[in-house]
Amino acid sequence: MQVENQASRKSSLAVAPRSSLNLADEVQTLLTRLTATDEEFVQSVNVQLRRSPTVVLFTKDQIADIRTFCSKESNSSLRSVLSFDRTFNLSSLFVTVMVFRQLKVVRKKTQESPIFVGPLMLHGDGKYETYNHFFSTVNGALHGCGIDFNEFRILDSVVTGSDEETALVNAASTVFASAGQLYCMIHCKDNVRHHLTSVGMAVGVRETILSKLFGSNGVADAHDDIEEENRTTELLQFVRQQNADVSVCLVKKNKYFCQSCWRPSRGDWCQ
Repeated sequence: MQVENQASRKSSLAVAPRSSLNLADEVQTLLTRLTATDEEFVQSVNVQLRRSPTVVLFTKDQIADIRTFCSKESNSSLRSVLSFDRTFNLSSLFVTVMVFRQLKVVRKKTQESPIFVGPLMLHGDGKYETYNHFFSTVNGALHGCGIDFNEFRILDSVVTGSDEETALVNAASTVFASAGQLYCMIHCKDNVRHHLTSVGMAVGVRETILSKLFGSNGVADAHDDIEEENRTTELLQFVRQQNADVSVCLVKKNKYFCQSCWRPSRGDWCQ
């Protein structure tokens, strides 16, 4: 809905046909928009030596929504995880998107709260400096909403990169230092499956390990420390019978899986 609303704005971002523009022309157009009195969406255009330009996009309403739903000041019944992830294959540039659930309303058909789009960044690389600029710009806007830096926290459960992208995670940790970090369960499971496949694990054994890790009775779904320990023991006993190298890997990663994975609900962004 928000994307459609932005797309339907009056032609304040009107430019020449795509075929007549190169990247430099497009950046110049965006830079011009920064001085326009009616501009409310283009917030930052960052151009540096031998680096792809980055463009940060959001509205005041989106920032206000983050304050409403994703800070420690939020009512506990309305709190949402603020998640962000880099998308691929949309254009020649990447798009990193922040999303959250609007828990004040529900859809009639699914009875689930809708996912709202937050701030966006268009960028050409996945470097730490690029993500740091994005998060810092958003954080600066939050300050502009009258939020004291020491008082604002994006909960204790921020999804800082559903695919464990190092640069994204590190930049979020730097800018939102007081926030906790979670990783999407779906992507964690995919990463484990990829690793087990790359080391030549038999399909049946691989799927059993994934079930013991991420299934309904898996380690990551344990309800307390005792249950976690018991399920971990069972998992590692099975794994050691199959492949010692993978066993070592899982021992090192076990606490990470159990404490840092977020299981998105049906229809969530990363799905």
